[in-house]
Amino acid sequence: MVWVGVVVVLVMLQPNFSTGAMIFILGWSWCYSGGARFKHLALSMAALVPVVLLYMVSAEYRLRRIMAFIGHGDGSATPSKANYQLWQGIIGFGNGGLFGVGMGASKQRDLFFAGIVR
Repeated sequence: MVWVGVVVVLVMLQPNFSTGAMIFILGWSWCYSGGARFKHLALSMAALVPVVLLYMVSAEYRLRRIMAFIGHGDGSATPSKANYQLWQGIIGFGNGGLFGVGMGASKQRDLFFAGIVR
């Protein structure tokens, strides 16, 4: 987990929270499936939660995206600049399901959007 932690810190310094979080979750799950004790993994997770929460709210743009994601942003359930990526993901999943629509058949490549961006 030390090597995973080093990679996660370097990625989050870019700043790229989502990629760093995915690397950490994958590393954590690989350690669990590799036989690490759940107690040790839970203790490491509990120690990192305050650091991650502080990192999430340390930048204004990150806080706006989080608030838009949970529905308290600048338009709650309506499309806006703050939650554009979230809406595109929902549209993509709605169109293609779990396995997608296939190479070159995406509507997102044509800048499709379900509403007006304010």
